[in-house]
Amino acid sequence: MAAKTKTNEFYEAIRSEHERLINVTEYGVQKFSDAWIKHKLAKKFFREVRTIEDIIFYRV
Repeated sequence: MAAKTKTNEFYEAIRSEHERLINVTEYGVQKFSDAWIKHKLAKKFFREVRTIEDIIFYRV
């Protein structure tokens, strides 16, 4: 596999996990704040919060 392919798969894993956490609701309201989700993803994927934001918003 080319490095770019693996990188894109990594980015998609982060985006899909972000989407999953965004859609968690309790009493009809989003359960987790955006800041909490970004910090959780940064910890899970060993990246900085800023990097996670860049990946989520397609800035990379």
